Amino acid sequence: MSKLLREDKTNKPDFTYFAEMYKVSERIAKSLMMGEKKYARLNWRNCEDPQTYKESAIRHLMQHVSGATDEDHLSAAAVNIMILMDLEENKQ
Repeated sequence: MSKLLREDKTNKPDFTYFAEMYKVSERIAKSLMMGEKKYARLNWRNCEDPQTYKESAIRHLMQHVSGATDEDHLSAAAVNIMILMDLEENKQ
């Protein structure tokens, strides 16, 4: 019987990390969904000034550090950082 040959996975991203951090992924998804209700899905891709997202990430992180509980500020900061990464990937 021949052995199944598979491509080397060494340099491929392991997306199972997201499954293992389900609650974190859920919080991120909820923050994205809140933004979608307020603006539109993927609206940041029309962004003319990424500085807005840098400032928002820092502001939410500071609100989290100061103990604010009116919303999930840590998740909001993470979403803003993810948006900046998406803008980089899409050369905005």
